[in-house]
Amino acid sequence: MNRLHRFATAALVVVFLTIPAVPNAHATPLIWNESTHGQLSTAPQSPTPLTLSLGDNLIIATIGGVNRDYFKFTVQPTQSLTGFQLVSYDSMDSVAWIALQTGSAWTAGDNPQLMRFHQHFGTATTLGSNLLGISSSSPLSPDNYVVRVQQLGATTSYSLNLSVVPEPSMITMAIAGIACGGFSMWRRRKRA
Repeated sequence: MNRLHRFATAALVVVFLTIPAVPNAHATPLIWNESTHGQLSTAPQSPTPLTLSLGDNLIIATIGGVNRDYFKFTVQPTQSLTGFQLVSYDSMDSVAWIALQTGSAWTAGDNPQLMRFHQHFGTATTLGSNLLGISSSSPLSPDNYVVRVQQLGATTSYSLNLSVVPEPSMITMAIAGIACGGFSMWRRRKRA
């Protein structure tokens, strides 16, 4: 029983080490900041590529006038995107617009039927909200995605936080693997 107890304890430690901790909101990794990385693309056929990590991924940008921001990212096969939160919004115009489609370039034009989701956002209704939670697209499964942000009026500064987590099936498989390994070790020791 003592060996089994030690193995169970070690297995739990391994499981907790494989599950990423919830990142501290004050330490959100910055993946794009227009003031240091340059402007996000304004070309629909060549959106700025962003690499998402497990946990939170912060994007800080400015938009306004006739330009639109386009960026793309990939949700990896073992991951899900569970959050697309509007962190900040600063503008004389209280509403902007955001949309997402699958693919590696923006091909939807202005046709909402070709978009995975689209909505208005801003200070009045969605500051601090999960934009994907408002739409029917949460969580996003593994695929390539393109985002379009537009504010045709006043200059607007905004920041978004994209939260990536491992797919639940991966966590289940890790726990099952550890359990099978432990059972095998237990049987071998019991036979000896």
